Amino acid sequence: MPFPVRFLITAFSGAALTLITAAPATGQYMFLDTDGDAQNLPYHEWAWTDTVQADLYIVSDKNRDGSDAACESDGMSIELHGFSAIFENFYSPIEVVGIEPQIAGMAQIFVPVVTPYGLSVAYSTPPLPPGKYLALRIIVRSSSLDIMQNSCIAPPGATTSVVTNCAGLDDDYTASVEGIGYGYGTDAPNRRSITTAPSTVAAMEGVPVSFDVNVFDPECGGYGFSFWTSGIPSGASFSGLGSFGYQGASGTFSWTPSIGQAGEYDVVFATRDSDPFNMTDNDQTRTAHITVVPSTPLSANQAPVARSGGPYSAIVGSPVTFHAGASSDPEDDALGFVWIFGDGQRGVGLDATHTYAAAGEYPVVLTVTDASGAAGQDPTTVTVVTAGLSLIRSITPNPARTAPIMEIVTTRAGAITVRIFDVHGRLVTQADGSMRAGLHHIPIPRDATSGVKGAGVYFVKVNTEYDGTETRRIVLLH
Repeated sequence: MPFPVRFLITAFSGAALTLITAAPATGQYMFLDTDGDAQNLPYHEWAWTDTVQADLYIVSDKNRDGSDAACESDGMSIELHGFSAIFENFYSPIEVVGIEPQIAGMAQIFVPVVTPYGLSVAYSTPPLPPGKYLALRIIVRSSSLDIMQNSCIAPPGATTSVVTNCAGLDDDYTASVEGIGYGYGTDAPNRRSITTAPSTVAAMEGVPVSFDVNVFDPECGGYGFSFWTSGIPSGASFSGLGSFGYQGASGTFSWTPSIGQAGEYDVVFATRDSDPFNMTDNDQTRTAHITVVPSTPLSANQAPVARSGGPYSAIVGSPVTFHAGASSDPEDDALGFVWIFGDGQRGVGLDATHTYAAAGEYPVVLTVTDASGAAGQDPTTVTVVTAGLSLIRSITPNPARTAPIMEIVTTRAGAITVRIFDVHGRLVTQADGSMRAGLHHIPIPRDATSGVKGAGVYFVKVNTEYDGTETRRIVLLH
């Protein structure tokens, strides 16, 4: 049996309905027609995939049994002035494609309110004599459409009503609906709530971020509805859902990520909408993925710093090792090393070994490259000499006001001692140490207490661990 729906004589103004007092009548009702026959015949079904034209008719000159309707006050005629109506689907969401007024001169009393499961409208009309009127055409995609007297998803104070200059008698204005089902049948399933929240959120350390979470529930939080959250980051908060209104309930997520909280976060908003009649739970989750970046954006990639470690010395035919261990990168990226040896050859690696075929001074260039392709260079030199002499190749500068430099060549790494004597055989200075193979530069001290005393003839004795011992006569000039 259809649930009886009363049509009150009301007008809608703002957010409240105002009662219009008038003499009673014996008619006035409305119905939906979906097959175009303009008849009040129930249970016309259609598929969800269809786009349906539902025509709303208002009848003010007949009772539902077909008898004539009239005002009970003498001399009055039932005159139509407007209507308001609430439509719902008890099984699935609706999609409103269009709302088309069908009476010339109709005016909205409030803007149509569309919710996922319902539609509320209110219009005034020019004064119309008793009759049957196609008032409104609604084009929807929906599995059904029912006229409701009242609904929690309609604007506050809104009700389904026909506005005339005289009221109908009790039960003369029940609604007959073409569609699937009537009213609040207990076999209707509890409709699934709908949660909306952003799927992705960008945030930065130290900068506040907030967004709203909205939940629409066709039963306005009734039955076994519940809501909860998970994954709320440390320091964040969710205000919780407020009370349900005709457009749902909402809460606010707020967070100012602290320094050090950069990363990825998934915050879940979940509802459970239990159906006590069908013993099912309509669970739904919505996840907001929050990406927090550091408070200071990363600077552009910086080039590595190359350190070639030179200058180097070498002996013709003997390998010399170049070392780039002092090189570095500001971002600690992995580095690649390329050496250009100055004789047309090149090598790679943190340590690179090369053998020169001829004596001379060669320019060497180290290039260091990071993972992003940025590069740094450091030039140096290598002095290559021929083997055979282990002592003094030159003394420069000579003459000199400061200590001159003595060049010594060794072919193998090892211990070395240097002794300098004056013409009387007295030891005036000495040096001991360990040297690698190659060309070495040893300063000759010149002061009044230790070292050479000035210009003159001196004897230098060099003893090496592997290249033997040699004594040579040198002359220092002023």
